[in-house]
Amino acid sequence: MAFVMKWPSEASPGVVIFTHKERRFFERPSSALGTLIKRATQEFLFGMHWGHYAADVVPAAGIDFHLAGPGTLHFAAGHSAPRIALCSRNFAPVCFAPDGRTKFWDVMMVARPLRLKHIDQFFQVWKKVLAARPSSRALLVCPEIPNPNPAHEYVEMVTDYKASFTESERKNITLLLTSSQLYPFPLEQETIAFLYNSSRFFALFSEQEGESRVISEALLCGLPVIVRHDLRGGGRDYLTEQNSFQFHNLDEAAKGILALLDGRMSRSVDVEAVAQALREDNSSAVLRRELAEIFAAKGFDLNGPIDLIGLNRKLPGHYVSLPPEIRMDKTDDIRDVVGFKLFMHFLAARGNAAVTALSPASRLVRFGDRARAAVASAVATSRRLLKTAVTGRSAP
Repeated sequence: MAFVMKWPSEASPGVVIFTHKERRFFERPSSALGTLIKRATQEFLFGMHWGHYAADVVPAAGIDFHLAGPGTLHFAAGHSAPRIALCSRNFAPVCFAPDGRTKFWDVMMVARPLRLKHIDQFFQVWKKVLAARPSSRALLVCPEIPNPNPAHEYVEMVTDYKASFTESERKNITLLLTSSQLYPFPLEQETIAFLYNSSRFFALFSEQEGESRVISEALLCGLPVIVRHDLRGGGRDYLTEQNSFQFHNLDEAAKGILALLDGRMSRSVDVEAVAQALREDNSSAVLRRELAEIFAAKGFDLNGPIDLIGLNRKLPGHYVSLPPEIRMDKTDDIRDVVGFKLFMHFLAARGNAAVTALSPASRLVRFGDRARAAVASAVATSRRLLKTAVTGRSAP
């Protein structure tokens, strides 16, 4: 997402946060695009948020700093760049907290139906748990993905669910599969917090996670976490021997879950300590301090308003605010080079006093009007060129 966190004020630059998915625009840009980027960096500092696990990364030119958890981003040998060890999972809303309600489910999982999430393996483990402890209850919250790709998405999940568990057993493993029309966030955050607080433990069988907001949310609600011991990425950044059970194989996972449910193994979460690191009411001040240090290193003061609201959605591009012509369908990630150029022009336009006086929302509306006009012009030009190529005559 091209998220304007701060607009320039006096001698203090603005701040724009891009996602790792927009990194491609900074790699070997054309001469024209490079000029636009250089012009924008005279008034803005550019940050890049990493929500996906990445190793051997060579920092892109034009990016002033990176936002990434310790386990999420690894620079290539011999390379480094300014880094703030915060990402969207560090800004969970205050609704993610223990509320003392009675637990209904023993184990809860929140996962998209991706093959790397290994939901099928969780089914295998839960089958063993039910065989030894028939009263155990599990909840799987799964947002259905639009237009799934069988190579990457677990498209046979419902079929496997029905084949793995008898009708009687399905009373003890609830599959909450939400409509793809509501993707990517079909449930309100308060509802998810309610479900966490209605569960005793949280499980995630992924082999790789970027930052894993769901693990952070579960910890904030007081749920010890069950994961693979070799989970790649940032999922284990805040896990300890005290607040998690990390298994080596599926048999160990089943035995460990049974031991947790029966009280033969004890795990607990220091919610207050976790909240200091992972909740927005604490992390926003940390981010402000970190930004001030980056500004100072470049000879600037950090002055003017900073948008620190809803960063758990804005940083990864899940808060949609850009015009639809330049962004992806479900996120605010910029779609292509044309859209990126338009966004650079948008940043440059803030030097106009009339534009600067507008609110950020109004700026985007004004930008949307310019973007629509530019896209319409580009489409019309393409049609004229195509007609000329086919007929040999210039189109009117």
